[in-house]
Amino acid sequence: MRNLLYWVAAVMIPLALFLQVNQAYDYYRLSSDLRKLRREIAQTSEQNRQLEIGRSILENPERIDRLAREELGLSVIESRRIIKVRLNSGRGP
Repeated sequence: MRNLLYWVAAVMIPLALFLQVNQAYDYYRLSSDLRKLRREIAQTSEQNRQLEIGRSILENPERIDRLAREELGLSVIESRRIIKVRLNSGRGP
């Protein structure tokens, strides 16, 4: 019986040590992954902020109006110059 206890202890102690080392390694790896993900979140948030600023500049109505007038030569037309056209769907008169 005593031999059995020695064999059980001989197996269980290294197994417990292995599991402890394995758990410590997993903790280290997950902590490293978490730090990496937090950096990526911060970078993506900053990139998103920059894109939002760019979008707000591009959507500015004054900027669009200036580009339309100066670069495209467009202007506001009088409503009497608008001709409404109704397309026939081909189903009769």
